[in-house]
Amino acid sequence: MVDKAMDPASLKTYFDAEYVAWLATKLHETDAAFEQSAFSRAACDGLDDLELKARVEQISQAMGRFLPDDFARAVGIVQQSMGDPGPPPDDEGMGGVEFWPHVTFLSAFGLAKPEPALQAMRVFTQHFSCEFCVRAFLIHHPAKTLAHVRQWSTDPDWRVRRLASEGTRPRLPWGQQLKGFMKDPTIVLDVLEGMHSDPKLIVRRSVANNLNDIAKDNPEQALAAAQRWFKTGDSGSQWTVKHGLRTMVKQGHSGALAVLGFKGGEGVLVSDLWLSPDRPPIGGSAGLSFRLHNSEAETVKLVVDYALQRTLARGKRGEKVFKLRTLTLKPDETVDLATTLRFKQLSTRTYYPGEHAARILINGRVAAEISFPLVQPETEAP
Repeated sequence: MVDKAMDPASLKTYFDAEYVAWLATKLHETDAAFEQSAFSRAACDGLDDLELKARVEQISQAMGRFLPDDFARAVGIVQQSMGDPGPPPDDEGMGGVEFWPHVTFLSAFGLAKPEPALQAMRVFTQHFSCEFCVRAFLIHHPAKTLAHVRQWSTDPDWRVRRLASEGTRPRLPWGQQLKGFMKDPTIVLDVLEGMHSDPKLIVRRSVANNLNDIAKDNPEQALAAAQRWFKTGDSGSQWTVKHGLRTMVKQGHSGALAVLGFKGGEGVLVSDLWLSPDRPPIGGSAGLSFRLHNSEAETVKLVVDYALQRTLARGKRGEKVFKLRTLTLKPDETVDLATTLRFKQLSTRTYYPGEHAARILINGRVAAEISFPLVQPETEAP
């Protein structure tokens, strides 16, 4: 391993001439015929001018240029040069980043020979995750790759199990989107079916992130899977579901809330809905208050949110849901709730004057609404 301080903010410069020299030495020690100097020149050519991902790709391309043309033999050399991955660590971190070019080599040169590349991934991912490189194989060799993925999903090593989930995420950040799985996630959900209660949190987090990806394109299929998993009663599975439905819950989706036990509440009434001031200025704020009363004969679990409807540029309308309170109301119980609406201009959210509204959501149901104008702030006379 290259003996350097691993600062995530300067990860790009990790892959520099010193790194290339270390890699050249390792490959030459494994294969005496490896042209160490020529490889280093090719890998370092213009390297300092490249961004992180381009650096990794250039180094992996140089590996392919100077390793044997026989891909299976080349993979063997690369794998041997990596050494023993050792037992899986108990925690997660940035360890193994020095092997990023190695796993990139698999996808850059292995698509024509998928079997040795897929076999190698099980070992390579124990050094540095193959979640990016496996995606090309899922696209070009789906049946063969999925056979390996299913085996990985039950592997004794959590790093391999995590690859089965992280590699099949339809919308993996930084990774190539898997359009086929975005259209129909049935195969992915089948892989995840045995992983939602994994004993390792890092694997369950990956499964949850995968479910969250699926819910963005196929919410009904995601909810059906989430309901099955949650009903098992397993604490790990329930954690996976809660984390996996986080986007839908944040949006106040009634189906997602119902899976988590927040359903009903149709008899919870909203009264005394009040906004002060009733003409808040852009850049200012307003207090929102209201009263809830449970008129039902049973105790209900509630997620109470509010949705801010606002006027956008060119007269369009937008809505954003804000979390407010989770509570339980007994029959005939009343509670007063309040929050503050803030209209400060942000780089991620711009406010325009015009008609706005605050909607009270109870378990995803719109229970009450108050409209108000958002106005330009008054300017003091000079």
